[in-house]
Amino acid sequence: MKKFKSSLTIFLFSELMLYVLLPKFNLKTINSMKTGKVLIGIVTGALAGAAAGILLAPKKGADTRKEIASTSNDYVKGAKGKLDGVKNSIEHKLEALKARKDAAIADSKGEEIGYKAKAELHNAAS
Repeated sequence: MKKFKSSLTIFLFSELMLYVLLPKFNLKTINSMKTGKVLIGIVTGALAGAAAGILLAPKKGADTRKEIASTSNDYVKGAKGKLDGVKNSIEHKLEALKARKDAAIADSKGEEIGYKAKAELHNAAS
């Protein structure tokens, strides 16, 4: 019932504002100007939309804000996780390239094999 009373109050306030604002417009000018009609349509539509939104809202505003905050936090955490994964992949690929370079300029066959193995490990990890 409280929700209905607040919605009714907002609706009555919006209607009152229309009756207060409309007399300030010259109706002859509004009829001759298309922008005046558009302006009245926009104001009326916005007021009707606000009233309908309040009447049809399934949850309290505080609950909706909490849900929006929770969902946005989940998205941020997911994005951070994906960025960390990309960062780790790039780091492993960079280390694999360094190991390949070191294998190419290695002084001995043992060092070359060690660097190649290191490069393959980093490739597998990325």
